[in-house]
Amino acid sequence: MKTIINNFKIEPYTFLSNMYPCIVTYNNNKYPSVEHAYQAAKSLDTKEQYKVWCAGTPYEAKKIGKTLTLRSDWEDVKLSIMEDLIHQKFSLPDLEQRLIATGEAELVEGNNWGDYYWGKVDGQGLNWLGKILMNERNFLNNKNPKVNIATSYFYQIRNFKPNMIPVSTALSDPDWYKPPKGKEYFYDKRGIVCGLRYEPLIVQREAQNCLCPCQDRSQAPACSTMIEYEQLLNSLVDKEKTMKAFAYCAQKFRELPFDDGVHDPIIVLMVHEAPDNPCSERYVLQKFFNCKELEYPII
Repeated sequence: MKTIINNFKIEPYTFLSNMYPCIVTYNNNKYPSVEHAYQAAKSLDTKEQYKVWCAGTPYEAKKIGKTLTLRSDWEDVKLSIMEDLIHQKFSLPDLEQRLIATGEAELVEGNNWGDYYWGKVDGQGLNWLGKILMNERNFLNNKNPKVNIATSYFYQIRNFKPNMIPVSTALSDPDWYKPPKGKEYFYDKRGIVCGLRYEPLIVQREAQNCLCPCQDRSQAPACSTMIEYEQLLNSLVDKEKTMKAFAYCAQKFRELPFDDGVHDPIIVLMVHEAPDNPCSERYVLQKFFNCKELEYPII
């Protein structure tokens, strides 16, 4: 059954409301909420727009909006104005992620104040605000393509399935993983791609100590090397660009003529250490990409 979010007045969904505080711009003026800007847009009189700008709350702005001299083309432009304001709002990183996190839920501006145009009353209405929000969510999902990511270590490749794409994040790779001279990758006898590396992720070369100095692992996972590695990832790696590169790789994989039943590809970030090493780079990678270790045994 499809999830429906139909109350923007209660947490955790108040951010979907036009009353939620955020800076948006209309007619070169910054407003403290979508509601402020939308109400100001009703009039072409800059003095009337200023009245809305001065409103202390979005609710006060809405009240003032009802007294403005309505522009003659309002019915023709109000949808496009709302679309632009919603797009501005969800260009803010935190709000962008929160909108994406609503998944595939149907967004409905449920209300009891009789707004059948922007929302629904007792399930009836056009729900234009909900539609614009869902369109914006689709745009954000396409802008930030989804890709499955996990971590593992090199000698697990012998157990990989064809949908698992190993990508080295190590300073050096095992000889058997390296592609023939002049090639970027190759397929082993089982059809597993090998040899891929993503050089922008190989930040260890910038570290003062490439190898973990912890002898008894007692400092793990907070040893100085792992802390430095995490700092380097955060400062040197363009995460958005990396995700797009991984998504492109996964898309090219989907275009290959595999047998039916092959699941979506998984980009597997490869390290040398086995999972029982508590001071492994894998934990920093998992935190950075919000991913997990492959489950063993691989079935």
